[in-house]
Amino acid sequence: MSEDISKADLARSHEKVRDFAVFLKESGRQPATIDSYSRDARSFIAYLHGCGLSISLVESDTLVHFEEFLRHEKHERENSVRRSVIGVRLFYRFLVGAGGITTSPFDEVPIPQRQEELPKALEGLDWDALVAAAIGDGSPLRASRNLTMLYLLALEGI
Repeated sequence: MSEDISKADLARSHEKVRDFAVFLKESGRQPATIDSYSRDARSFIAYLHGCGLSISLVESDTLVHFEEFLRHEKHERENSVRRSVIGVRLFYRFLVGAGGITTSPFDEVPIPQRQEELPKALEGLDWDALVAAAIGDGSPLRASRNLTMLYLLALEGI
């Protein structure tokens, strides 16, 4: 009997994700953002289902455990984990606004820091390949333009 309740709860949860996607679209979010946040919400629901929890039976620690699950079990990069946390938090804010739950347990959970990596410097061979590609790109005018852009970027340290 509990398996039937679990399946029904899972079906209701996925219906709420569809409503969430409609809300995001009506809020003017970009299609890629809607897809990402909906995927994050579905992933969180699957995680909850695997833990035997429903949407309404979570605590702030649940999101922290989900973060660790994404890092260690799914091998997600830090910025992907960060986006997932933001998506789940927004999903729960939507549920509060839609009357699905009374409060979001995740508002006090900090969002992971964004991981910014400096680009690696070009090696001599990389630079030579860029110059060769710029010169070999059709007309002499186009080659001059391409070389000028490359040298300007190099001069500025970009």
